[in-house]
Amino acid sequence: MADDVPKDAKSLVSSIMGDIATPANPPEPQSEPPTISQSEPGAALPQSATEAKALVSSVLSKLGMTQADAAAQVEAAAADESPAAPDSDGPDEAINEEETEALIDLYFDLEEPDERDALLEQLIANPLPVVTEFFKVMLHEDEDDYMRALAAAALARRHVPEGIEALEADLEDPDEPFFFENAVKALCEVRGVNFYETLHAMWIDADCDGDRRREVMLGMESLDLDRALRDFVGLVEATTDIDTMLDDQIEVAMMAFVRHDYKEALPALRSLHQRVLAAPIDPEERQELGEFIAEGVTLLDSTA
Repeated sequence: MADDVPKDAKSLVSSIMGDIATPANPPEPQSEPPTISQSEPGAALPQSATEAKALVSSVLSKLGMTQADAAAQVEAAAADESPAAPDSDGPDEAINEEETEALIDLYFDLEEPDERDALLEQLIANPLPVVTEFFKVMLHEDEDDYMRALAAAALARRHVPEGIEALEADLEDPDEPFFFENAVKALCEVRGVNFYETLHAMWIDADCDGDRRREVMLGMESLDLDRALRDFVGLVEATTDIDTMLDDQIEVAMMAFVRHDYKEALPALRSLHQRVLAAPIDPEERQELGEFIAEGVTLLDSTA
């Protein structure tokens, strides 16, 4: 993760924070577009390293509540209801918008990647609208491709269209496996079981490479386990040309069978093992593939 975020992004966030905290009347038309201030964030920022640590410690202790608790408080406030009292052993109040704004400003000043990663995880779990605006800025302004991808996933989970669109672009043409994996995981959560058909179409696409297929199979398994296991059995049954066998996909399928004790796959695996042993291929390759399938059969057959 990049240690520095562009100053324009920082200024833009500060500008957004001010707009949210203090609504104002629309500005009079100007002959020239307004410029974004390059000054440091305002009084919400800590004035020393000691104060910064104290602020982070205080606010993150409040963020220690579960995401469900935080979401319940936000929903209760929106419905003008009193939120349920927190457990006596937990934090006594949720982080408020002012403290969230201070954390967002502080995020830009943290120099240690681990500290910024930890703070980012807390912000991802924070449902306040001000955090959504922060991720919008990150999506468009951050110089780090990985951080933009994480921002897109966070926005997608909040059902923000621009986040979903960014993930769809990574799904179609990812620069590297991380971006594809990030998109599959987030879109599985956002779209649910209806996303299965999209993944299945990618799985059977001859142009889909092995890395993507493995991630697609894991996504299928998470969305509709019964259907995925049946589809994986179909893959095993359809593997008749051992010379072109997709052993990486067979491995993912066998792991899924073992994880879920899906003994219905045993007949298909045993038949595949016989086809491998009878295949007119290099003897060493035949032995290696035969042992590979046999290991999967043994593991599945020995599960409780």
